[in-house]
Amino acid sequence: MQAPIDKKIRVLIVDDNNFYVGLLLEAFAAYDVFEILPPVSDGQIAQELISNRQIDCLVLDLITQNVDGLTLMERLRQEPPLHMPSIIINTLIGEQPLIDKALELGASYYMIKARGNPIEQVEAVVQRVLDLKQVKSERQTGGAVPTLMYENYVSGVLKEIGVPPHLLGYKYLRHILLMAMQNPNIHRNITTKLYPAVAKAYITTPERVERSIRHAIEVAWIRGRLDVLEKYFGYTVKENKGKPTNGEFIAMVADSISLSLNRSRSNAQIIMTTTSSGGMMNPIRV
Repeated sequence: MQAPIDKKIRVLIVDDNNFYVGLLLEAFAAYDVFEILPPVSDGQIAQELISNRQIDCLVLDLITQNVDGLTLMERLRQEPPLHMPSIIINTLIGEQPLIDKALELGASYYMIKARGNPIEQVEAVVQRVLDLKQVKSERQTGGAVPTLMYENYVSGVLKEIGVPPHLLGYKYLRHILLMAMQNPNIHRNITTKLYPAVAKAYITTPERVERSIRHAIEVAWIRGRLDVLEKYFGYTVKENKGKPTNGEFIAMVADSISLSLNRSRSNAQIIMTTTSSGGMMNPIRV
């Protein structure tokens, strides 16, 4: 059934990973049936909110500040709020004793976060909330993953590599990588297609685009962490071949993002759930 317009599903996210929380917020925002409270990273604050607000669903990481996720669930069981929310555990921890404990304490789903690209996994979280509340809803954006989610992911990759966001080259690289996600072969035409396209978008010249990207790569090579650079540029770093060219940099990062996206889509994420009577069901996968 469709959720009434005046009775949206009120969701509280409790997680201390700002980047991941941002992706969750974007995923929930694509549907018109949710009211998302400001996320918190502190289990104690979460308990106070649950006690004082009518919250329908709690998306809870086990690793939270001051009061961890399992302790929060124990407190809610000992002192039940007037309106007990459904609880979805969403965490990197996949140890069986913790899974068993969370289900015993009343979690409806136990979801293991993707370690690579998390876009598909945050979509699964939203779907589990819809399933719990027996709501059928479709994306307001027409079913495709919102562009802003991809932008957040690409931005995170560039920052991880060490490209400072205030540089023009950062902006141009992000634009190019987003283009490459739509057309995987476009980075092969860097001089004839990419630079002119970016120059047109930012009202500048292809030469300035090239120079700005070169400068951004130089800064990243000086300031970036060696382990991160090796992760993306392996042999170039290890064999001391110097900085990659603009084309090599774009190709390697674009390929890495593409592989990460493909792994995220193909690798099933285990979700543990409980029956209505509290017994454990078989794992299901998304």
